[in-house]
Amino acid sequence: HHPRLYRLETPERLDLLPHSAAVPGVAFSPDGTRLASAGKDRVLRVYDAYTGRILWEKNDLPGEGQCVGYSVDGRWLAAGLWDRNLVCVWDAQTGERLLEPQASRQGRTFSTCFSPDGRFLAMAGNASGIPPEGESDAGIKIWHLEGGKSGDTNGILKATLVKSWADGSGLVFAPDTRSVAFSSPGLGAVGSQLYLWDFERWPEPHRVSLRGPGTVEGCCFTPDSRHLLVIDDDGAIATIDVQTAERISAFRAWNSQNTQLASRATQFLSLSPDGSRLAVS
Repeated sequence: HHPRLYRLETPERLDLLPHSAAVPGVAFSPDGTRLASAGKDRVLRVYDAYTGRILWEKNDLPGEGQCVGYSVDGRWLAAGLWDRNLVCVWDAQTGERLLEPQASRQGRTFSTCFSPDGRFLAMAGNASGIPPEGESDAGIKIWHLEGGKSGDTNGILKATLVKSWADGSGLVFAPDTRSVAFSSPGLGAVGSQLYLWDFERWPEPHRVSLRGPGTVEGCCFTPDSRHLLVIDDDGAIATIDVQTAERISAFRAWNSQNTQLASRATQFLSLSPDGSRLAVS
């Protein structure tokens, strides 16, 4: 029930004011000076990352907090709800609620994130019930954001839905913002499936060809956004061409006798910022 901040250069630990329920979502602001937390107690809180002081707090989330993330310029803070198919956006400095870019419905929100260039907001989740007329009952949704910046005449943040797709459990943007990778547990016969989507050009996403289930935790884009690295169930790390979603090369990451264990575990990839080193767990 506690969000905690660990300083890497010292053994000291800063305990922050606890939530009254689990805290599944925490995120640093881009400059590292603030830390946001979203709790199952319907509380959204922003702390000073150096002192632990609460800068602002909202205790009236319309559902249980699940995920939270900052825009690249630190102006906006988005939070997704576990018991609602809903994402809300706040002014990260003042705590003013700016936007709820979709009608609230029953369902889950698993993750939400802003694009690297700040033009888009995306969510991954699932929905249930009958959607409003003209709106897709979709788990992957991508909105184009406009306004809400200094110099605008009205300062109002607006969101326009540009793409949607069926159930999604996780989503990540490519560094150039042109493509996203997402996993969709509801579309595969066995386990989850991994998809690539150049969402501004392709009408539908392309399924990534790999053995076994694919998740966004087990993949990462290269810095130039041309390739996606994916862990395969046969013990290999495959390089996928982003424009075709096809495998172009692969190398073995672990021995064949560990393949059965690997296929049962959640696998994680992390690429260094310059793309020269890859960490696997």
